[in-house]
Amino acid sequence: MHQYQDHTLIQEHIANWKTSGLTQVAYCQQHAIKPHIFSYYKKKFAAAPAAAKKDKLMPVKLIPEGVAALSTSPVVPLIKISHANGFSLEISLNSEVSSLKPVLELVGSIAC
Repeated sequence: MHQYQDHTLIQEHIANWKTSGLTQVAYCQQHAIKPHIFSYYKKKFAAAPAAAKKDKLMPVKLIPEGVAALSTSPVVPLIKISHANGFSLEISLNSEVSSLKPVLELVGSIAC
């Protein structure tokens, strides 16, 4: 089994190196790590896809179109955002503006 197969240990080394003030080579010598292996994992973790990072999700309420049409509530103006992949989002103009920003950031991060 490879020494860094778990990834936790090498990730800790990378985090410690960043705060150590040492060059990569000096840090690797101090901790008996092969510099090319350290460099490989540093690049690998830096290139991790954005989707692997924790997304911020917020709850949404889905209402089928037929049910919404039968609703007795007054008509509320909507903003409709449509994505090229067919995804669409309708937001009430009465919504809290503070809740709109994370929704738009999430929609913007969705790849086609």
